[in-house]
Amino acid sequence: MKKCPFCAELVKVEAIKCKHCGSDLNDDSVSFVPSKTSSVLNSVYLSEAKNISYYQLIDGNGDIIEAEAVKFCELCSKHIIYVKKHNGNEQEARREIDALVKMVKSFYSDRASEKF
Repeated sequence: MKKCPFCAELVKVEAIKCKHCGSDLNDDSVSFVPSKTSSVLNSVYLSEAKNISYYQLIDGNGDIIEAEAVKFCELCSKHIIYVKKHNGNEQEARREIDALVKMVKSFYSDRASEKF
């Protein structure tokens, strides 16, 4: 396993694209540092945020459902607060949330992605 340099999640050494954030890992200029374990604390908030599918956040017209987007963002914020409160690595938690948001946004049209 190696750590994605963009989102810090573990991916297979053979991976050419990160399954967590969608970043291209095929660039030879990117060097990887193997990681034994992640120092980010997992929380119920992070689990719930990861369980929200991108299509739950948009309506049939491809527009963002504001209430669902707010719920997703609140879960992400609560996860970072949880990590801080439990003396976890806040910077890594923020990177993880940023990667999650980036991944969700990648499924939307430019208009919906910008609104999100």
